Amino acid sequence: MDEGTISGSSNETKPGIIDRTGKWIEPPVINIFDPDERSIRIVLVNALWGLQRSDRSWLVKPQFNAVDALSGGLARVRVSGKIGFVDRSGRFVIDPVFDEAWAFKPGLENTPVRQGGHAGVIDRTGAWTFRIPASGLYRAVASDRNGGTQFGWHFQQGRRWGLLDLEGRILLKAGFDQPVQRCSDGHLVASEDGQRLYFKSDGGPLEPQEGRILDASCGSRAPYIVKAGDKFGLVDGDGKEIIPPALDALITVTKDIWNAKRDGKWGRLGSDGRWLFEPKFDYLSHSDSIIVAATEAKRGFLNADGSWLIEPRFDAARPRDSGTAFVTVDGSTGIIRVNDQSWTVAPRPGVMCDIPYGILSQREGHRSILSPSGEPWIDAHVDRLGIDLETGLLPFLADGKWGLMDTAGKVAIQPTYDAQVSFRPSLRGIAWAKHDGRWCPIDRRGHDVPGLACTERPPLGEGGGYFRCVVEP
Repeated sequence: MDEGTISGSSNETKPGIIDRTGKWIEPPVINIFDPDERSIRIVLVNALWGLQRSDRSWLVKPQFNAVDALSGGLARVRVSGKIGFVDRSGRFVIDPVFDEAWAFKPGLENTPVRQGGHAGVIDRTGAWTFRIPASGLYRAVASDRNGGTQFGWHFQQGRRWGLLDLEGRILLKAGFDQPVQRCSDGHLVASEDGQRLYFKSDGGPLEPQEGRILDASCGSRAPYIVKAGDKFGLVDGDGKEIIPPALDALITVTKDIWNAKRDGKWGRLGSDGRWLFEPKFDYLSHSDSIIVAATEAKRGFLNADGSWLIEPRFDAARPRDSGTAFVTVDGSTGIIRVNDQSWTVAPRPGVMCDIPYGILSQREGHRSILSPSGEPWIDAHVDRLGIDLETGLLPFLADGKWGLMDTAGKVAIQPTYDAQVSFRPSLRGIAWAKHDGRWCPIDRRGHDVPGLACTERPPLGEGGGYFRCVVEP
């Protein structure tokens, strides 16, 4: 229910309760008016709502078009299309003069309302705290660790949105496509004709001296990357320059570290704009705990200060976790412990990569699946091999045809199909296989499924992309 409307009949279809003689214990179509004094009910009679005591006498005879339960000591009511507020006795505290009004929430002394072409905020006496020409006014609440703190008021003029501070002063004029967001660090994000604009907490523009901020959305944190022409730099949360836009590239590693490219070489920057290590590498990984760097077409591993932990001697390298990495030397790939350069998984010809629950090793015409520690599970002379071990049957491609093997590497269904066959858990033991230009259902033994007709098109849509096992992207 919109807070600006009054339901009046939110429990209109609520059934009643009678005793064994048919006497009402709980009459139907009634609502509790006062959560702290449940004897007063909201009752509908001849399309009008009133407030009735438990003895059936009227606190307020039916006269309202709609009425809410008490909230914060006052209840909204609608009379002849206008909204006002009554207290626990049913007496009008605020006359029904508003076209829209939100309920008074416990602990809050004001609420937004609209009257004609103006919207604003009133206190519990009905006095205006402020009002402005607007078609709507709504609390601006930030989603934060405190459970949602109000930071101002969204207001609407026509189809455009603006932002007021808590006292009703304009922070941002109504010119935006949607309500303005406030991020955890206080800066504001707005959208104008589909383009994101960024502002400080006081409504001032968050703009660098040169160029534009690429992304200061609420998922990001200062410093922000700026771009001017084809060069990049950094600014702080007030738009002040940390690094002028003079870099060829700038890639975020963590919230405080960036890989930066200058004159064709890569180095690493800290949040204060100082070089953690100077740009002198041909390649630099985006990882934090294990850093891969390259010079003269060979990969090695760096310490945090940019000195070599392992001198460059690998053809390819990629961090795997905090202590190990995939490395390739002379066409073979294994997994190395970076701290002592010992092998945790011995090199095998071809490339190697992680898959769910295991490791895939592949070279032309040969695929192997290893355990996470490197023990062989499946060793198959095939051109491609599925990696979803949970299904129990892995599709494989051999000599241009698809079949399936079990997780022990034994062929379960011979390669006779023209497209990859997958037994998805959601299909409960059925897969669709393409043969002679048609798609037909088969069971896990490769037998036709009676009662399901073949189709000319793939019934599950086109297949997804091919998983590419590489050491470096």
